[in-house]
Amino acid sequence: MSGEPGGTLGVEEEFHLVDSETLGLAQRPGLAGREVDRRGGHQLHAEMLASQLEAVTDVCTGLPQLRCAIVEARRAAAAVAADAGTVLLPTSTHPLAPRSDIEVLNHPRYARLVERFGTIVREFNLCGCHVHVSVPDLSTAVSVMNHARPYLPVLAALTASSPFHEGVDTGYESFRTAWLGLWPHGGAPPRLESAEQYRTTVDQLSRLGIIDDATALLWEVRPSARFPTLEFRIADMCPDVDDVVLHAGLVRSLVRTLAARVEPAPELPDSVLRAARWRAARYGLAGQLWSPARQALVPGEVVVSDLLAELRPDLEEHGEYDLVEALWSRLRSRGTSAARQRRVFAATGNLADVVRSAIPIPASAPRRESRG
Repeated sequence: MSGEPGGTLGVEEEFHLVDSETLGLAQRPGLAGREVDRRGGHQLHAEMLASQLEAVTDVCTGLPQLRCAIVEARRAAAAVAADAGTVLLPTSTHPLAPRSDIEVLNHPRYARLVERFGTIVREFNLCGCHVHVSVPDLSTAVSVMNHARPYLPVLAALTASSPFHEGVDTGYESFRTAWLGLWPHGGAPPRLESAEQYRTTVDQLSRLGIIDDATALLWEVRPSARFPTLEFRIADMCPDVDDVVLHAGLVRSLVRTLAARVEPAPELPDSVLRAARWRAARYGLAGQLWSPARQALVPGEVVVSDLLAELRPDLEEHGEYDLVEALWSRLRSRGTSAARQRRVFAATGNLADVVRSAIPIPASAPRRESRG
Protein backbone atom coordinates (compact mmCIF):
# COMPACT_ATOMS: atom_id res chain seq x y z
CA MET A 1 0.00 0.00 0.00
CA SER A 2 1.21 3.51 -0.75
CA GLY A 3 0.11 7.10 -1.24
CA GLU A 4 -2.01 9.52 0.75
CA PRO A 5 -5.39 8.37 2.11
CA GLY A 6 -8.09 8.99 -0.47
CA GLY A 7 -5.73 9.87 -3.30
CA THR A 8 -7.52 7.52 -5.69
CA LEU A 9 -10.77 5.60 -5.82
CA GLY A 10 -12.67 3.14 -7.98
CA VAL A 11 -16.06 1.44 -8.10
CA GLU A 12 -17.24 -2.13 -8.68
CA GLU A 13 -20.91 -2.60 -9.63
CA GLU A 14 -22.85 -5.87 -9.78
CA PHE A 15 -25.81 -6.22 -12.16
CA HIS A 16 -28.64 -8.70 -12.62
CA LEU A 17 -28.91 -10.03 -16.16
CA VAL A 18 -32.55 -9.75 -17.24
CA ASP A 19 -34.29 -11.24 -20.26
CA SER A 20 -35.25 -8.30 -22.47
CA GLU A 21 -38.64 -9.85 -23.26
CA THR A 22 -39.87 -11.43 -20.03
CA LEU A 23 -37.94 -9.23 -17.54
CA GLY A 24 -37.09 -12.40 -15.60
CA LEU A 25 -33.58 -13.39 -14.59
CA ALA A 26 -31.51 -14.56 -17.55
CA GLN A 27 -29.01 -17.36 -16.93
CA ARG A 28 -25.90 -16.71 -19.00
CA PRO A 29 -23.09 -18.87 -17.57
CA GLY A 30 -21.18 -18.34 -20.81
CA LEU A 31 -20.56 -14.72 -19.79
CA ALA A 32 -18.84 -15.86 -16.63
CA GLY A 33 -15.49 -17.08 -17.95
CA ARG A 34 -13.09 -16.28 -20.74
CA GLU A 35 -15.87 -14.86 -22.87
CA VAL A 36 -16.30 -11.91 -20.53
CA ASP A 37 -12.56 -11.31 -20.35
CA ARG A 38 -12.24 -11.36 -24.12
CA ARG A 39 -15.22 -9.15 -24.94
CA GLY A 40 -15.30 -6.80 -21.98
CA GLY A 41 -11.60 -6.50 -21.27
CA HIS A 42 -10.51 -5.75 -17.71
CA GLN A 43 -13.79 -3.99 -16.86
CA LEU A 44 -16.10 -7.02 -16.73
CA HIS A 45 -15.95 -9.95 -14.34
CA ALA A 46 -18.00 -12.95 -13.34
CA GLU A 47 -19.99 -13.09 -10.14
CA MET A 48 -21.36 -16.00 -8.11
CA LEU A 49 -24.58 -16.40 -10.09
CA ALA A 50 -25.08 -17.18 -13.77
CA SER A 51 -27.48 -14.20 -13.90
CA GLN A 52 -24.95 -11.62 -12.67
CA LEU A 53 -22.22 -9.49 -14.22
CA GLU A 54 -19.76 -7.13 -12.54
CA ALA A 55 -18.44 -3.92 -14.10
CA VAL A 56 -15.30 -2.29 -12.70
CA THR A 57 -14.04 1.26 -13.28
CA ASP A 58 -10.47 2.27 -13.84
CA VAL A 59 -8.64 3.94 -10.96
CA CYS A 60 -9.77 7.58 -10.70
CA THR A 61 -8.54 10.70 -8.92
CA GLY A 62 -11.63 12.94 -9.08
CA LEU A 63 -15.41 12.61 -8.88
CA PRO A 64 -16.12 13.93 -12.42
CA GLN A 65 -13.59 11.42 -13.75
CA LEU A 66 -15.22 8.69 -11.68
CA ARG A 67 -18.64 9.51 -13.10
CA CYS A 68 -17.30 9.12 -16.64
CA ALA A 69 -15.61 5.85 -15.67
CA ILE A 70 -18.85 4.45 -14.21
CA VAL A 71 -20.75 5.35 -17.38
CA GLU A 72 -18.04 3.77 -19.53
CA ALA A 73 -18.02 0.55 -17.48
CA ARG A 74 -21.82 0.35 -17.60
CA ARG A 75 -21.79 0.79 -21.37
CA ALA A 76 -19.28 -2.03 -21.74
CA ALA A 77 -21.41 -4.30 -19.55
CA ALA A 78 -24.60 -3.33 -21.38
CA ALA A 79 -23.02 -4.14 -24.76
CA VAL A 80 -21.95 -7.61 -23.66
CA ALA A 81 -25.35 -8.20 -22.04
CA ALA A 82 -27.15 -7.12 -25.22
CA ASP A 83 -25.10 -9.53 -27.32
CA ALA A 84 -26.42 -12.28 -25.05
CA GLY A 85 -30.03 -11.12 -25.44
CA THR A 86 -30.22 -9.53 -22.01
CA VAL A 87 -30.33 -6.13 -20.33
CA LEU A 88 -28.82 -4.94 -17.07
CA LEU A 89 -30.92 -4.42 -13.95
CA PRO A 90 -29.01 -2.08 -11.58
CA THR A 91 -30.88 -2.80 -8.34
CA SER A 92 -29.77 -4.96 -5.43
CA THR A 93 -32.72 -7.35 -5.65
CA HIS A 94 -34.70 -8.55 -8.65
CA PRO A 95 -38.24 -7.75 -7.49
CA LEU A 96 -39.88 -10.67 -9.31
CA ALA A 97 -37.41 -13.55 -9.47
CA PRO A 98 -38.28 -16.67 -7.44
CA ARG A 99 -35.53 -18.64 -5.76
CA SER A 100 -35.98 -21.37 -8.38
CA ASP A 101 -34.46 -18.95 -10.93
CA ILE A 102 -31.17 -18.71 -9.03
CA GLU A 103 -28.27 -20.66 -10.54
CA VAL A 104 -24.92 -20.75 -8.74
CA LEU A 105 -22.02 -21.03 -11.17
CA ASN A 106 -20.21 -24.35 -11.38
CA HIS A 107 -16.95 -23.34 -9.71
CA PRO A 108 -15.03 -24.92 -6.80
CA ARG A 109 -15.07 -21.66 -4.80
CA TYR A 110 -18.85 -21.42 -4.95
CA ALA A 111 -19.30 -25.14 -4.34
CA ARG A 112 -17.41 -24.69 -1.05
CA LEU A 113 -19.72 -21.82 -0.13
CA VAL A 114 -22.81 -23.95 -0.74
CA GLU A 115 -21.33 -26.78 1.32
CA ARG A 116 -20.54 -24.43 4.20
CA PHE A 117 -23.58 -22.17 4.30
CA GLY A 118 -26.35 -24.10 2.56
CA THR A 119 -29.51 -22.30 1.53
CA ILE A 120 -28.33 -18.76 2.26
CA VAL A 121 -25.97 -19.19 -0.71
CA ARG A 122 -28.52 -20.76 -3.04
CA GLU A 123 -30.93 -17.90 -2.32
CA PHE A 124 -28.33 -15.13 -2.48
CA ASN A 125 -29.78 -13.21 -5.42
CA LEU A 126 -28.31 -9.85 -4.42
CA CYS A 127 -26.11 -7.25 -6.10
CA GLY A 128 -24.02 -4.53 -4.50
CA CYS A 129 -21.81 -1.53 -5.20
CA HIS A 130 -18.28 -1.51 -3.77
CA VAL A 131 -16.08 1.57 -3.49
CA HIS A 132 -12.29 1.25 -3.15
CA VAL A 133 -10.42 4.19 -1.60
CA SER A 134 -6.63 4.24 -1.48
CA VAL A 135 -4.82 4.01 1.85
CA PRO A 136 -1.05 3.98 2.48
CA ASP A 137 -0.85 0.84 4.62
CA LEU A 138 -2.81 -1.80 6.51
CA SER A 139 -2.53 0.06 9.83
CA THR A 140 -4.24 3.10 8.30
CA ALA A 141 -6.90 0.87 6.72
CA VAL A 142 -7.74 -0.74 10.07
CA SER A 143 -7.78 2.58 11.92
CA VAL A 144 -10.13 4.19 9.37
CA MET A 145 -12.30 1.06 9.35
CA ASN A 146 -12.71 1.33 13.12
CA HIS A 147 -13.68 5.00 12.91
CA ALA A 148 -16.03 4.38 9.97
CA ARG A 149 -18.20 1.77 11.70
CA PRO A 150 -20.78 4.25 13.10
CA TYR A 151 -21.31 5.77 9.63
CA LEU A 152 -22.25 2.50 7.91
CA PRO A 153 -26.00 2.75 8.69
CA VAL A 154 -26.46 6.15 7.01
CA LEU A 155 -24.45 4.99 3.97
CA ALA A 156 -26.79 1.98 3.69
CA ALA A 157 -29.87 4.20 3.94
CA LEU A 158 -28.61 6.59 1.24
CA THR A 159 -28.18 3.79 -1.31
CA ALA A 160 -31.16 1.54 -0.50
CA SER A 161 -32.54 -0.18 -3.61
CA SER A 162 -33.89 -3.55 -2.47
CA PRO A 163 -37.44 -3.26 -1.07
CA PHE A 164 -38.91 -6.13 -3.17
CA HIS A 165 -37.72 -9.74 -3.19
CA GLU A 166 -39.29 -12.90 -4.63
CA GLY A 167 -42.44 -11.03 -5.64
CA VAL A 168 -43.26 -9.38 -2.31
CA ASP A 169 -42.57 -6.15 -0.48
CA THR A 170 -40.10 -7.18 2.22
CA GLY A 171 -40.89 -4.19 4.43
CA TYR A 172 -37.22 -3.18 4.18
CA GLU A 173 -35.67 -0.33 2.24
CA SER A 174 -32.52 -2.44 1.88
CA PHE A 175 -33.38 -6.11 2.13
CA ARG A 176 -29.83 -6.84 0.96
CA THR A 177 -28.42 -5.24 4.12
CA ALA A 178 -30.70 -7.35 6.30
CA TRP A 179 -29.86 -10.53 4.37
CA LEU A 180 -26.09 -10.02 4.65
CA GLY A 181 -26.49 -10.03 8.42
CA LEU A 182 -27.31 -13.76 8.20
CA TRP A 183 -23.73 -14.59 7.29
CA PRO A 184 -21.29 -15.26 10.16
CA HIS A 185 -18.70 -13.05 8.42
CA GLY A 186 -21.14 -10.42 7.13
CA GLY A 187 -22.39 -7.10 8.45
CA ALA A 188 -20.26 -4.47 10.15
CA PRO A 189 -16.65 -5.36 10.97
CA PRO A 190 -15.52 -5.77 14.56
CA ARG A 191 -13.50 -3.05 16.23
CA LEU A 192 -9.86 -4.08 15.89
CA GLU A 193 -6.91 -2.65 17.77
CA SER A 194 -4.23 -3.05 15.10
CA ALA A 195 -3.22 -4.48 11.76
CA GLU A 196 -1.89 -7.50 13.62
CA GLN A 197 -5.28 -8.12 15.23
CA TYR A 198 -6.86 -7.91 11.79
CA ARG A 199 -4.47 -10.58 10.51
CA THR A 200 -5.16 -12.72 13.58
CA THR A 201 -8.93 -12.39 13.09
CA VAL A 202 -8.68 -13.43 9.44
CA ASP A 203 -6.54 -16.41 10.47
CA GLN A 204 -9.01 -17.45 13.18
CA LEU A 205 -12.00 -17.22 10.83
CA SER A 206 -10.06 -19.34 8.35
CA ARG A 207 -9.24 -21.97 10.97
CA LEU A 208 -12.90 -22.00 12.00
CA GLY A 209 -13.80 -22.92 8.43
CA ILE A 210 -15.77 -19.73 7.79
CA ILE A 211 -13.53 -18.23 5.08
CA ASP A 212 -10.69 -19.44 2.88
CA ASP A 213 -8.83 -16.14 3.09
CA ALA A 214 -9.34 -12.38 3.48
CA THR A 215 -10.93 -12.07 0.03
CA ALA A 216 -13.97 -13.96 1.35
CA LEU A 217 -14.79 -11.51 4.16
CA LEU A 218 -18.26 -10.02 3.70
CA TRP A 219 -17.72 -7.12 6.12
CA GLU A 220 -19.36 -3.91 4.94
CA VAL A 221 -15.97 -2.20 5.04
CA ARG A 222 -12.72 -4.13 4.88
CA PRO A 223 -9.06 -3.77 3.86
CA SER A 224 -8.77 -5.05 0.32
CA ALA A 225 -6.68 -8.20 0.00
CA ARG A 226 -5.85 -7.37 -3.65
CA PHE A 227 -5.42 -3.60 -3.83
CA PRO A 228 -3.90 -0.84 -1.63
CA THR A 229 -7.38 0.27 -0.65
CA LEU A 230 -10.08 0.24 1.97
CA GLU A 231 -13.16 -1.30 0.39
CA PHE A 232 -16.64 -0.07 1.35
CA ARG A 233 -19.18 -2.79 0.52
CA ILE A 234 -22.19 -1.35 2.35
CA ALA A 235 -24.03 0.17 -0.63
CA ASP A 236 -26.91 -1.34 -2.53
CA MET A 237 -26.68 -1.22 -6.30
CA CYS A 238 -28.01 2.17 -7.46
CA PRO A 239 -29.76 2.64 -10.84
CA ASP A 240 -28.80 6.33 -10.94
CA VAL A 241 -25.12 7.05 -11.60
CA ASP A 242 -25.39 10.29 -9.60
CA ASP A 243 -26.24 8.28 -6.48
CA VAL A 244 -23.13 6.16 -6.96
CA VAL A 245 -20.97 9.27 -7.33
CA LEU A 246 -22.55 10.79 -4.20
CA HIS A 247 -21.86 7.62 -2.21
CA ALA A 248 -18.28 7.40 -3.48
CA GLY A 249 -17.66 11.07 -2.72
CA LEU A 250 -18.89 10.68 0.85
CA VAL A 251 -16.89 7.49 1.36
CA ARG A 252 -13.63 9.01 0.08
CA SER A 253 -14.10 12.13 2.19
CA LEU A 254 -14.73 9.91 5.21
CA VAL A 255 -11.46 8.09 4.58
CA ARG A 256 -9.50 11.35 4.30
CA THR A 257 -11.22 12.83 7.36
CA LEU A 258 -10.98 9.76 9.58
CA ALA A 259 -7.37 9.01 8.62
CA ALA A 260 -6.38 12.38 10.10
CA ARG A 261 -7.89 11.61 13.51
CA VAL A 262 -5.39 10.72 16.18
CA GLU A 263 -7.85 9.85 18.94
CA PRO A 264 -8.99 6.23 19.30
CA ALA A 265 -12.13 5.16 17.47
CA PRO A 266 -15.33 5.60 19.51
CA GLU A 267 -16.47 2.69 21.64
CA LEU A 268 -19.68 1.68 19.88
CA PRO A 269 -20.89 -1.73 21.13
CA ASP A 270 -21.50 -4.28 18.40
CA SER A 271 -25.07 -4.74 19.62
CA VAL A 272 -25.79 -1.01 19.21
CA LEU A 273 -24.22 -0.94 15.75
CA ARG A 274 -26.24 -4.01 14.70
CA ALA A 275 -29.42 -2.28 15.85
CA ALA A 276 -28.50 0.96 14.05
CA ARG A 277 -27.69 -1.01 10.91
CA TRP A 278 -31.03 -2.85 11.14
CA ARG A 279 -32.94 0.43 11.42
CA ALA A 280 -31.21 1.74 8.32
CA ALA A 281 -32.09 -1.43 6.40
CA ARG A 282 -35.69 -1.39 7.63
CA TYR A 283 -36.63 2.30 7.35
CA GLY A 284 -33.94 3.96 5.22
CA LEU A 285 -33.92 7.74 5.02
CA ALA A 286 -37.66 7.85 5.74
CA GLY A 287 -37.12 6.72 9.32
CA GLN A 288 -34.96 7.71 12.22
CA LEU A 289 -31.28 6.77 11.98
CA TRP A 290 -28.38 6.68 14.36
CA SER A 291 -26.42 9.93 14.18
CA PRO A 292 -22.72 9.49 15.03
CA ALA A 293 -22.53 13.25 15.64
CA ARG A 294 -25.44 13.38 18.10
CA GLN A 295 -25.19 9.85 19.51
CA ALA A 296 -28.95 9.57 19.15
CA LEU A 297 -31.77 8.64 16.78
CA VAL A 298 -32.84 11.54 14.54
CA PRO A 299 -34.61 11.78 11.16
CA GLY A 300 -32.60 10.30 8.31
CA GLU A 301 -32.17 13.58 6.44
CA VAL A 302 -30.76 15.17 9.60
CA VAL A 303 -28.15 12.39 9.85
CA VAL A 304 -27.08 13.08 6.26
CA SER A 305 -26.92 16.82 7.01
CA ASP A 306 -24.76 16.05 10.05
CA LEU A 307 -22.48 13.93 7.88
CA LEU A 308 -22.13 16.67 5.26
CA ALA A 309 -21.36 19.22 7.97
CA GLU A 310 -18.68 16.95 9.42
CA LEU A 311 -17.10 16.34 6.02
CA ARG A 312 -17.47 19.89 4.72
CA PRO A 313 -13.94 21.09 5.62
CA ASP A 314 -12.39 18.17 3.76
CA LEU A 315 -14.78 18.39 0.80
CA GLU A 316 -14.17 22.14 0.44
CA GLU A 317 -10.41 21.66 0.68
CA HIS A 318 -10.61 19.24 -2.26
CA GLY A 319 -13.11 21.29 -4.26
CA GLU A 320 -15.86 18.67 -3.97
CA TYR A 321 -18.39 20.16 -1.57
CA ASP A 322 -20.60 21.90 -4.12
CA LEU A 323 -20.88 18.74 -6.23
CA VAL A 324 -21.60 16.45 -3.29
CA GLU A 325 -24.15 18.86 -1.82
CA ALA A 326 -25.89 19.18 -5.21
CA LEU A 327 -26.03 15.39 -5.60
CA TRP A 328 -27.49 15.06 -2.10
CA SER A 329 -30.10 17.74 -2.87
CA ARG A 330 -31.08 15.83 -6.01
CA LEU A 331 -31.39 12.55 -4.13
CA ARG A 332 -33.38 14.18 -1.35
CA SER A 333 -35.85 15.58 -3.92
CA ARG A 334 -36.51 12.36 -5.85
CA GLY A 335 -35.87 9.80 -3.13
CA THR A 336 -33.75 6.68 -3.03
CA SER A 337 -34.19 3.88 -5.53
CA ALA A 338 -36.20 1.97 -2.90
CA ALA A 339 -38.61 4.89 -2.52
CA ARG A 340 -38.96 5.25 -6.28
CA GLN A 341 -39.61 1.53 -6.73
CA ARG A 342 -42.39 1.66 -4.16
CA ARG A 343 -43.93 4.67 -5.89
CA VAL A 344 -44.04 2.78 -9.18
CA PHE A 345 -45.65 -0.23 -7.55
CA ALA A 346 -48.19 1.94 -5.73
CA ALA A 347 -49.15 3.53 -9.06
CA THR A 348 -49.36 0.35 -11.17
CA GLY A 349 -49.62 -2.61 -8.80
CA ASN A 350 -47.25 -4.49 -11.14
CA LEU A 351 -43.76 -5.54 -10.13
CA ALA A 352 -42.83 -5.93 -13.80
CA ASP A 353 -43.25 -2.16 -14.03
CA VAL A 354 -40.87 -1.80 -11.08
CA VAL A 355 -38.25 -3.86 -12.94
CA ARG A 356 -38.85 -1.95 -16.16
CA SER A 357 -38.55 1.44 -14.43
CA ALA A 358 -35.06 0.60 -13.14
CA ILE A 359 -33.63 -0.61 -16.47
CA PRO A 360 -31.69 2.19 -18.20
CA ILE A 361 -33.27 3.41 -21.43
CA PRO A 362 -30.91 2.85 -24.39
CA ALA A 363 -29.77 6.16 -25.83
CA SER A 364 -30.37 5.08 -29.43
CA ALA A 365 -33.66 3.19 -29.18
CA PRO A 366 -36.98 3.40 -27.36
CA ARG A 367 -37.63 1.04 -24.49
CA ARG A 368 -39.26 -2.20 -25.58
CA GLU A 369 -42.52 -3.09 -23.91
CA SER A 370 -42.41 -6.45 -22.15
CA ARG A 371 -45.01 -9.11 -21.65
CA GLY A 372 -44.66 -8.68 -17.87
